[in-house]
Amino acid sequence: MNSWNLHVGVRLTSAPSDLDAFALGRRIAGDDLLSTSVHETRFSVLASADGGDPVVEIGEFTDRFVEAVAASGYVIEDWELVECLSAAEVERRLESASIPPLISAPDFAELCGFSRQRIYELESDRRKAAERGEQHPFPTPLVPGWWIKTAAERYAATRKSKPGPKPRNA
Repeated sequence: MNSWNLHVGVRLTSAPSDLDAFALGRRIAGDDLLSTSVHETRFSVLASADGGDPVVEIGEFTDRFVEAVAASGYVIEDWELVECLSAAEVERRLESASIPPLISAPDFAELCGFSRQRIYELESDRRKAAERGEQHPFPTPLVPGWWIKTAAERYAATRKSKPGPKPRNA
């Protein structure tokens, strides 16, 4: 018998709340749930399993995933990830992983010429748009209060800096 990490990720037509995502993860994986993730309308579940055949394990996990998502009223728009990893592969990936440079809310605010409060207002607007299934130009934080530095720099360089509609060309 081997130990496997099962990971399935999809894009839904609407974003589940963090509470709904956790409840879905529990329905799918039970006590074997390792984590759930919601990023805009993307949703993924990571779980562990002990079994002999990884194809059987990921097949059963994917079936439970589809059933739980449908029973909760969400619709899968696109499949993004289905993988079954051995413990050795998980360890190899963890050892080779690197964290990209991050920027804090105060530094992001300074980069944009905003107050720190404005950064959090924009993040709130982005999160509300994601819950409605809409796009928002503000980058998603990697963890609360911290953004990937290159995404923050790109936003600062391309953001709309003047309020109101675009000026008409004469």
